[in-house]
Amino acid sequence: MPVDAPETRTLIHLRTGSKICVMVATCLIAVAIYYYFVPVSVQTSSGGVFECGSAAHPPTSSFQKSVCEEVTHVDLYRTYLFAALGILTAALGCWFFGVDRTVEERPARVPRDAFDGDDDAPFRRRAAERSRRHVSTAWDDDDLEDDRPARRPRGDDDEDEVRRPRRRAVVEPED
Repeated sequence: MPVDAPETRTLIHLRTGSKICVMVATCLIAVAIYYYFVPVSVQTSSGGVFECGSAAHPPTSSFQKSVCEEVTHVDLYRTYLFAALGILTAALGCWFFGVDRTVEERPARVPRDAFDGDDDAPFRRRAAERSRRHVSTAWDDDDLEDDRPARRPRGDDDEDEVRRPRRRAVVEPED
C-alpha cells in the first residue's frame, strides 16, 4: 500500500425509526429488570404482610413456599416476557427501518518506524493534521463567530442604501 493512499472505513448509523425502536426496547428491558429484582410481598389471610423475595431470590424454606406459592414465578415470567419483547422490538425495528452506511476517507497512518532518522517531516505533518481534526470543539465557540457575517452598527448607514421606514401598528378607534 502506498504511503499517501487514503484509508477508508464504513460507518453505520441507525435511522430515526430504528433509534425509536431501540429506545422503546430499552424501556421494555428496564421493566424486565424491575420485575426481576423488586421483592414481592403477600398479604396473608390474618392481615399480615409477608415478604416473598423476588424473582432473582425466590423463597427457599417450606413455610415461605407455602405462604407465597408461585408469586415469584409470575414475576419471573413477566421478566421473560418483557425481555423478549425488548429484544424483538430492537431487532425488528432495525430490520424494518434499517441503517445508513457511509464510507469515510482519511489520510493513511504512517508507522513511526517507516522513517529513518531525521526524515520524519511527513510523520509530523500527518500527526499535526490528525490532532487538528480530533480537537474537541464542543466548548469552543470562536469558530461560530468567525462564520457569521459582521453586523453593522445602528448609526452606520450608507447614503446609497435606502432604508425602509418601520411600520407602525394602526389601531382603529372604537366608537
